Amino acid sequence: MNIYEKTALVHHSKNDEYFLGMLGFATRTRRIIVGKDNLRSYIRNRQKKIKLLILANDVSENIMQDWLKRCEFFGVNVVILDGTTKKDLANRAGKRYLSALGIDDEDMVKGILDKIDKGE
Repeated sequence: MNIYEKTALVHHSKNDEYFLGMLGFATRTRRIIVGKDNLRSYIRNRQKKIKLLILANDVSENIMQDWLKRCEFFGVNVVILDGTTKKDLANRAGKRYLSALGIDDEDMVKGILDKIDKGE
């Protein structure tokens, strides 16, 4: 079974630089989703089969639990960047403040999940 056939996987990343680099690329190609309402719509979207939510490590417990419950219900993969703060995540995405974001490109999500599956 491929990693993107499983549902609601939570990954703690030790290789934050790889993910931050991918976020920079996704930002330049305008393939990121930010904002609470936009992220909720993205998570609920049944047309996209492979989805990924990325969270900073210093998100409050309530917000973390809210996102994790939503992602588990809808089968969305989650990556928690252990070494990345909200400020770092926002800087890479070209925003002022950001605690969570989604990637809107299924091929990019597959690439990220494949890298996680290989343990890199």
